[in-house]
Amino acid sequence: MIMVDADAPGVTIRPIALASGRRELAEVFFDDVRVDGERVVGDVGGGWAVAMHLMQYERGMYGYAVLNKVLTELGRLREHMVTAGATDAQRRRFARVYVDVAAAQARTATTVRRLAAGEAVGADSSIDKLLFGRAEKEVNDLILEIEREHLIAGTGRGGAELDTARAEWWYSRAATVMGGTAEVQRGIIADHLLGLPKEKR
Repeated sequence: MIMVDADAPGVTIRPIALASGRRELAEVFFDDVRVDGERVVGDVGGGWAVAMHLMQYERGMYGYAVLNKVLTELGRLREHMVTAGATDAQRRRFARVYVDVAAAQARTATTVRRLAAGEAVGADSSIDKLLFGRAEKEVNDLILEIEREHLIAGTGRGGAELDTARAEWWYSRAATVMGGTAEVQRGIIADHLLGLPKEKR
């Protein structure tokens, strides 16, 4: 793995606009870019190990931050349900989603404490990724179901907030894909935590 400055000569970055309106992804082109050998991170040829070490921080700490935000959204949604009313089925679904989110948040909080203590969590972080990816998607689906008419009509929400709600829903579609798909995470868990035999490929 080699560190390359984003503004180094020969590096061209072209942002990609997502359906949510965000521009978090980009095409990156390297044309005759030169990098000093001292910019190598870890062992030469050992980039994969470095990347996997870093991923445990992304999956654990990022997941914790996401779930804190999601819990805030659930609190706001609950207030809306109390004010505007909700069906029994919607209240039951809210309860199920809340339990899923709270469980995922407790799990990622444990991972953050382990990382802060200098412990390598390894493949355990794949469990976090599965849980917070599903939770983020579930919450945004629930918001869309319960506030659909409210959002479409724009009642009680300004245009900017309405756009934000829509963007969050679009962004949550990628929650189980980015950083490694749910299928990849299940494969890691099966191989490294459960010791299950590998699938025939």
